[in-house]
Amino acid sequence: MYRILLIIIFILILSWIFWRIRNQRLQIKTWQLFFQEFISIKEIFKLENVTVLQSARITSYQLVLILFLIMAASGFLPIIIAGGHLNGVLLIIHVTVAPIFCVFYALSIILWAHAQRFQSKDWTYLLSLKGEMKNKVDTEIKEMFWQKVYFWLFMLASLPAIISIILSMYPLFGTEGQDFLLQLHRYSTLLMFILFSLHILTLSEIPDQSKNKGKIA
Repeated sequence: MYRILLIIIFILILSWIFWRIRNQRLQIKTWQLFFQEFISIKEIFKLENVTVLQSARITSYQLVLILFLIMAASGFLPIIIAGGHLNGVLLIIHVTVAPIFCVFYALSIILWAHAQRFQSKDWTYLLSLKGEMKNKVDTEIKEMFWQKVYFWLFMLASLPAIISIILSMYPLFGTEGQDFLLQLHRYSTLLMFILFSLHILTLSEIPDQSKNKGKIA
C-alpha cells in the first residue's frame, strides 16, 4: 500500500512539474541561479552584498534542501524500485545524513521563523480568497503567503517524523509499538516530501529571485 502511494505521488509531482514547464509557469532559471550562487561558509562572514543574517539564511536553506533530497532519495527509491525496506549502503547514507539534516534544519527554523511570520498583508490575501476584497492582491504576496504556509506545515510534519524514529531506537515499545512508529515515520516523511515539493515549485514561480534573496524559505 505504501509503495503504491509513493509511486502515485511521484507520478503526480513529476506530471505537475512537466505541465508547468510546458506551460511556462515554472522558472528553471530560478534554481540554476540558486545553486550557482551557493554561499560558502567563508562568505557568511563577509558584509559586501548581503547581510550576515541573509547569508546564513540562504546557506542554511541550501544545505537543508540538499540534505533532505539525499534522505528522500535514499529512503524512497528502494521502496519504489524494489518494494523492500531500506538497507545496505543506502541505509548507511540515510542514517549518516539524518542527524546532520536535523542540526541544519533546526538552525534554518531559528533563522527563518521571524521572516516567515504571518503579517497583515497575508490576512489581506485571505480576505481576497473569500471575495471580501475588490482589488486583486499582488502576485508576490500570494506566493510568499503559500511559502509561509508550506514552511510551517513542513515544520509541524517534521516533528512526528523525527520523534518517531528516535523513539524506535529505544526498547520502550513492543512489536506493535515499533511497527506504529515505523509507519508514523514513513507517512510523516512522505507528507514532508509533498510539502517540500509544493514549496520549491511555489518558489520557482517568483518572477525575479535575485530581488528576493532574503525571502527564500
